[in-house]
Amino acid sequence: MKILIVGENNKGGGAYQQSLKYLKILTEIKEFKFNFLNTTNNTDDKNFINYKLNFLDKLFFMFYSSNSIKILLKKFKIKNRFEKFVHKNKFDLILFFGNLRLSLFCEKINYVTYIYEFHHFFRPDLPEYKGWTDYDFRENLLINNIKKSLALIVDTEKKASDLIKYYNCNNSKINIIPLSPNIITSKIDKISDENNFDFTKKFFFYPAQYWSLKNHYYILLAIKILNEKFNQSVNFIFTGSKNKNFKYLNKKVNDFGLSKQILFLKYLKDEEISFLYKNCEALVMPSLVGYSSLPLYEAFYYEKPIFYTKNLLDKSLQKFVNEIDVENPQDLANQIYNFNKNRDIMNDKIKLAKKFFNENLIDEKIQNKYFGLFNKLKYLTDIYE
Repeated sequence: MKILIVGENNKGGGAYQQSLKYLKILTEIKEFKFNFLNTTNNTDDKNFINYKLNFLDKLFFMFYSSNSIKILLKKFKIKNRFEKFVHKNKFDLILFFGNLRLSLFCEKINYVTYIYEFHHFFRPDLPEYKGWTDYDFRENLLINNIKKSLALIVDTEKKASDLIKYYNCNNSKINIIPLSPNIITSKIDKISDENNFDFTKKFFFYPAQYWSLKNHYYILLAIKILNEKFNQSVNFIFTGSKNKNFKYLNKKVNDFGLSKQILFLKYLKDEEISFLYKNCEALVMPSLVGYSSLPLYEAFYYEKPIFYTKNLLDKSLQKFVNEIDVENPQDLANQIYNFNKNRDIMNDKIKLAKKFFNENLIDEKIQNKYFGLFNKLKYLTDIYE
């Protein structure tokens, strides 16, 4: 079976990191042939196959948004450019990591979708769901992929149950395969920083894009409470691509007088992220989305305490973290204030988390799950040409 993998090509964020990791994991499965779609700069890497999106693709995206035009295209057997590309290269299956627009071109092509998140359903107010990839776009693409994917992949039981509950998804389509962090062993002892931050100081860490759904603002409120109520100064390092919500966060840092306690870093190299994990006090993640996440599993690996949004994680993961009430910043302030007092409890959770990582998240375990899925799909599709 020849499989085309389509993931995130643009640097930045968890989707890109997952694409890098799947490149590493899937190419080790020798029983199947994989190519990874490259839509940016052409490459000669034997694992990649180049496909440059052009004006014709964009035109067909518009055509496919109209049912009447789609019917005409089908009637006159007019293929889109991507469909021709897939047939020309004799791919048997496409695996989309995320609800990607190219899946709209797969009317006659078997494909699988890894569904990362659909929190637009729960928080339609967030700015990220009001751009051109707005609620309707996300919802329509999600529903299309749920219906037309040969199989679906999700990372947790909780997400699987939500797909069934809210989207009437066929349970037999769903496969649970955890996210897999791209762990890099760092040998560096510092990172470049234009602000000359002293990395020997104690700091808490939150690696996340500066989107509103990542809820950095909650941390700023908690730090403000620590300063004013407990007279305790703590340092935080944020890192990620400085997109839509960054200016707002930077303004609030200045409004609250926190500029000496907050370090905003850009998107960093894997080695630099590893350095920050090794040297931080804990991971603090008040995200509004994510029944699991890459930073969560990275903190498992680096054996760090974790503060995570209450009742958000899959139930199987909640016991490894210190849950925080993201509707009450006083809760995070209290937990940071009592951080050293609760070391024994946190250390017990760290040991359990590392054990979970070794038993469930190492590359071999993830490879075996994908091998099992591809074998099942090969069996299903071998009955026809």
